[in-house]
Order: sequence, then C-alpha cells, then structure tokens
Amino acid sequence: LAASAFADALGTHGPAEIPVAIAWPATVKVNGAVVGAARLVAPPDADDQKTPDWLVVGVEARFAFPEQHRPGDDPGRTALLEEGFNETSPAELTASWARHLMAVLADWQAQGIRRLADGYLPRLERARGEEGAKRGLDPATGDLVLEADGARWRRRLAEAVEA
Repeated sequence: LAASAFADALGTHGPAEIPVAIAWPATVKVNGAVVGAARLVAPPDADDQKTPDWLVVGVEARFAFPEQHRPGDDPGRTALLEEGFNETSPAELTASWARHLMAVLADWQAQGIRRLADGYLPRLERARGEEGAKRGLDPATGDLVLEADGARWRRRLAEAVEA
C-alpha cells in the first residue's frame, strides 16, 4: 500500500502522459524504469500471526542522478527529474505521499483489502506468464492470487519481502 500511495502521489506531481507502475510487490517504476521502492521494517522477532509492537514504512525514490551519471548508463533505472518531475521538490513529494498513504490506510480500515486492490492492481505490472490472468489479493496474507484457464497460483508476499 505504501508503493501504491507513492504512485498516486507521483501521478499528481508529474507529467500526465508519463506512466507510473509497480513491479511486485513494491518497486515503483516511472516510464518503464525503476525510480524507487517502498520498504517495510518490523522487529526481528515479529510473529506473522500477531500484531507487531511497531512497523516502519518508507519509500525511497531517486529524485536526481549524480552529476557524473550519463543518460543511457543504466536504462533500467531513472530519476524523477529526468522524467519531467521538475515542478516539485522532495519535501513536497514526501508530504503528498504521506497524505495519499493516510487516505489509503483509512480506506483499508473502512472498506477492507478490496479497496486496496482496486488502487494497487491496475498499476501492478504483469510478470511473464501472467498475461490475461485474473488477479486479486489474499486478505489474510497479502499474496497476489492469479487465475487463468482453471488454474490458480499465487506470488507470496512474505517471500517477496524477504528477498
């Protein structure tokens, strides 16, 4: 949900024609290249079956490349300034992300995971082999559940976060 909120914030500050997408589970892409990711940190002894004492969520995003960077050095990565996000500052973008995150959290509490899925899944890129599959989020685990041609499979959130 942090990546989805950040994608929403980017959508309000950048050029309308620049696509913002998410690669499973929380890598943020702008114009097809990685610009950042959401991160979640929990206590090392946290139990999957219990609410942890604390959680920290954050987003890292590349606002600009270092001066020595040359365009084309790494076509799989980009920076917000290179993609036309010239009318905002990191502080403004952070504040916008926080507002979007609070709205997403409120929707989740009021309407459940379906509301999260409605905002997240349209931005989620399809991996190879997932073309045409119906997608959903498992409310108990956050796993991405896929179904096509009578077969059902999942991409486990816990495994993706540990990687």
